Amino acid sequence: MFIKIDRNSKIPLKKQVYDTIINDIVTGKLKAGEKIPSTRIFSDSLSVARNILVEVYEQLISEGYLEVVKGKGTFISSVEIKPIPNRETIKEIYQPAKISDVISFECGIPDLSNFPRNVWAGFLKESMFDMTSQECGYSHILGYKPLRIEIADYLQNYKGICCSSSQVFITSGTSDAIEFLSLLFRNRCPNFIYEEFTVPFIPDIFRLQGYHMKTISVDEGGISVKELQDEHGSVICVSPSHQFPLGGTLSFERRKIICDWLLRNHSFLIEDDYDSEFRYKGASVNSLYQLAPDHVLHLGTFSKTLIPALRLGYMVIPETMLEEARQLRALLRKSNDLVNQIALYKFIASSKYTKHIFKMKKIYKSRMLYITSRLRELFGDEISINGENSGLHIAVTFLNYRFDEHFAEILLQNGLSIDLLTDYQQNPSQETNTLIFGFGNLNREVIEDGLQRFKEVMNLYRRI
Repeated sequence: MFIKIDRNSKIPLKKQVYDTIINDIVTGKLKAGEKIPSTRIFSDSLSVARNILVEVYEQLISEGYLEVVKGKGTFISSVEIKPIPNRETIKEIYQPAKISDVISFECGIPDLSNFPRNVWAGFLKESMFDMTSQECGYSHILGYKPLRIEIADYLQNYKGICCSSSQVFITSGTSDAIEFLSLLFRNRCPNFIYEEFTVPFIPDIFRLQGYHMKTISVDEGGISVKELQDEHGSVICVSPSHQFPLGGTLSFERRKIICDWLLRNHSFLIEDDYDSEFRYKGASVNSLYQLAPDHVLHLGTFSKTLIPALRLGYMVIPETMLEEARQLRALLRKSNDLVNQIALYKFIASSKYTKHIFKMKKIYKSRMLYITSRLRELFGDEISINGENSGLHIAVTFLNYRFDEHFAEILLQNGLSIDLLTDYQQNPSQETNTLIFGFGNLNREVIEDGLQRFKEVMNLYRRI
């Protein structure tokens, strides 16, 4: 199924997808009984957020254009569809502003309602007046200098990372950092090693640059270091503080083995530290950067501690690579929104940032305790839970069930969106028994509603 997306159009992506599918159905391009791709596969092919496809499918199912066949997938409805004569009729049917009835346990979304909008708006206003005429032009390619100083201080005080502000580059998020590093290492390291389960864009970006790709297994304690082979010139990307999405924390012993491997093989490590601020049990975990500062590039983001819409993050570059990295950044001419950078600087400098983190840590811990306790009450010893010591999601393994891509469609039909572990696998197996529950943007009432719906689905779903 082919859909052309116009990303420059004022029409929302969701409406473009909806309109195209409707048009293909009523014109006969899509036949009754024809199977359509799962939301995961379709979102990957379109390069749009999966939740957009989830909402479109859910609406088309409710309107009778699509139907879900248990164990087989989603199909064009066999019911006769009356043609829709014009786009105005489609406009009346499709209301993109309506809140979806789907409860989404999506990973990586913080509590958007608790973002301090009024405080941030005040800092934005101040930023506009504080900007010099020169700063109103193109901003510095490495980022706003005072912000970089604040981040360096924050890293030393809260993560134990000793670096200078000159090593801190501001990014528009983790994907921007990954894209930059794939170019930085292209002529230095031919091999890219990544976790068996990870966010898809990380290996996708390195694959596009022509790297020799290798995966490394992941267990409840993070990557399997025994699989590391001596081979010079490699880049490895890991999430040691809270492996995404399985949730394991890399032990000191494994960290030491990795760092010894880096030194021995003249290789480099990308440390994706996406949510270590939210640790609920045990002491804070030291960064890998501390153990091998000349071989580790530390990535951080404000998407989890604040909101994704800010599109701000940072990376810490080893001193030995600074000049090369500066030259590449200058060549790419990529810079980030200066107004938001100044506002973030003010937010951190005023101590409101750390206060916000402490506040949200209490909220997220409460939600984590609630969702894990309710899951155990509902499913007892049929489940095991991993990743509950930190972060905004948990990995739940069901001992007597197997789930495939069609299970996600069944959940959708019942008003739920929950990721399968295989959604984060480059060459996914046909089935998994692990689901990923995000809880950051869900209060207790919504979590309870979602779990009750989920329990009803599981009562009807086949066991092994």
